[in-house]
Amino acid sequence: MTRKAVLERTLFCHPTRLTNAVMRYIPSEVFNRIAEACDDEAALVVLSCASRQLRIRVSCQQKLWRARFELQFPQNDSKEQRWLSQYERARLAEARLGNTANRLSGLERKAPFDWFDAYCKRRAVEYRWRHGRYTVHQVGKVTAYPRGIRLQSIPYGSSGSFTGNVVASQWLPASQQRPVWFLEQPCWDGVDMQHMEMRGKWWSDEYLAIRTWDRMADCHPLHVWHLNALHRPPRTINTSMKEVYDMNIYGSWLIWWTVGSLMSKQYTVCVHNFANGFFHLDVLGGPGLCCILRTGTESCAGLLQPPTSCGKLHLIGQCRSSGKRLEKLQRIDHDRFILWSGTGSEPSPASPPNLVLVETVNGTSGVSLKERWTRSMHVTDVRPIVSRNLLIVYENYVTLTFVSLSDAANVSRVHLDCWTHNGLYPLESMWTKMADKDTWHDPRNSTAIDLHEKADMVSSPTATLYSRKGTHIVVDYTGYE
Repeated sequence: MTRKAVLERTLFCHPTRLTNAVMRYIPSEVFNRIAEACDDEAALVVLSCASRQLRIRVSCQQKLWRARFELQFPQNDSKEQRWLSQYERARLAEARLGNTANRLSGLERKAPFDWFDAYCKRRAVEYRWRHGRYTVHQVGKVTAYPRGIRLQSIPYGSSGSFTGNVVASQWLPASQQRPVWFLEQPCWDGVDMQHMEMRGKWWSDEYLAIRTWDRMADCHPLHVWHLNALHRPPRTINTSMKEVYDMNIYGSWLIWWTVGSLMSKQYTVCVHNFANGFFHLDVLGGPGLCCILRTGTESCAGLLQPPTSCGKLHLIGQCRSSGKRLEKLQRIDHDRFILWSGTGSEPSPASPPNLVLVETVNGTSGVSLKERWTRSMHVTDVRPIVSRNLLIVYENYVTLTFVSLSDAANVSRVHLDCWTHNGLYPLESMWTKMADKDTWHDPRNSTAIDLHEKADMVSSPTATLYSRKGTHIVVDYTGYE
């Protein structure tokens, strides 16, 4: 039997014996070096389960666990950001509600961020998605607004209907130890809805924006709620705009462009910060594409075709490929974006590139754009996987290709639908070893849950809302029982 096999057998069959040996003979300095050199995080996690003392010794390596978390789950990926924000919200909620109870006994304490716990829970939630470990909640409308802290929200609804638009929210009530799910509806007090139709909605972790069409005034007002306060009337902005294009939300910032009239061909780009009320607009020379690349406390940087400059909104210039104006724009991260055009079939070798990766470059004269690579291929949609530096290129709803964001080369990977829904991928070392036989345990295939095969679904990194004809079911992968 090899030394590794002996260690594994000892670890799993005799944890107490291993604990005594480690604690007795390995000094702290040596143990720390072993933890730093070990490239098997799963083994360290298993080791931490052997005893309370070993858990302390493994988990106290906060610098190590933070470095591994940021390397394996980079925060320039918006889905990874969203998961970490939700984790932080839950951690602070538990600490705050716990402190409320402890103030009377004088036991109030601060809750330092635990990178070991964050690392373990991030890997665990991806595992639970893939292997079908979840809890099921049939949710109904809340009868009384809860006292507690909101953990996450999943908006649902289609254009045209107000009554069918709901938000499935997970809250940690002050009076309970476990989170609960229920449905909320945005409050429309103060809004004349008699001649209104819904035309679209956008949301981030904190805000919900719904665009409506006033048939009488022929304008498209925008209504905004903080997701913590859906029971309060919305903030209404831009009641005079006629039509909206390329509306894009990022954090508390919203950007779009609009046209006043086709006769005058007056095009305007607008940006709004929900957090501080900042609003600015500027006239364009023609229709364009826009998205938000990065934001600050008082400004944001975006991209627009054609170029312009306006106040605190720093817009970056126009980008074309081989003289052809590309039709769609997809943000990758705060420094990169994809310009692309769809094709009905495989383009000919002589066709100009229809897929272009562009990155921003900071120079002495300001920010400029640089094409990183171009490619011509059959495209109907694209989806970035920033955490793994890949781009999914869909040829249709079934066929897809993984493309490297570094050099546009094809990359061979197994694809599971659960990763598309939650945006959370396994470690690179695990993903490359997966085979086509690996499958996702889709809840719609479970006989224990009555989920209609045509039910609409909307997902967060840790849960999915399934809706069909007024019935709403949440499948929760957070690990709460």
